[in-house]
Amino acid sequence: MKPAPNTPTTTNLLKNLFSNAVTQIAMFTVICCMVAMAVCARSGAPVWGNVYMVMLYVEAVVFIGWLVWATIMLMRRRNLTALNPTSTKIIDTVSLAMLFYWFVATWIAGTTSPIVVPVTAVIYAATLLLAWLKAKKQQ
Repeated sequence: MKPAPNTPTTTNLLKNLFSNAVTQIAMFTVICCMVAMAVCARSGAPVWGNVYMVMLYVEAVVFIGWLVWATIMLMRRRNLTALNPTSTKIIDTVSLAMLFYWFVATWIAGTTSPIVVPVTAVIYAATLLLAWLKAKKQQ
């Protein structure tokens, strides 16, 4: 059976899904939660255990929510629009840097400090704000 003439291919659907703003922000949120969890796991203070659990909950909710959303979008074959290329580069660059730090913080003892958790939150907010401002400027 042939698809309708204007139906996007599965490859295009996946490409648009992964370049969409929802996916970019969801994956960036997951990476920031991973960094905060790595710092909390290395810290011995009891208060960081609470922060760890909150980050674990946020990460799980965001990831499961994204999986449900992505499944619905693919099942409906909805053709999503891609995020602005400049905003995508900003989020991808900061995500990569945070992922590298997560590897370092997870595997090398002594590379974490409790100050990293609030710094991660500031980086998260600043990156999303910068990406949003760049997208608005190019519209």
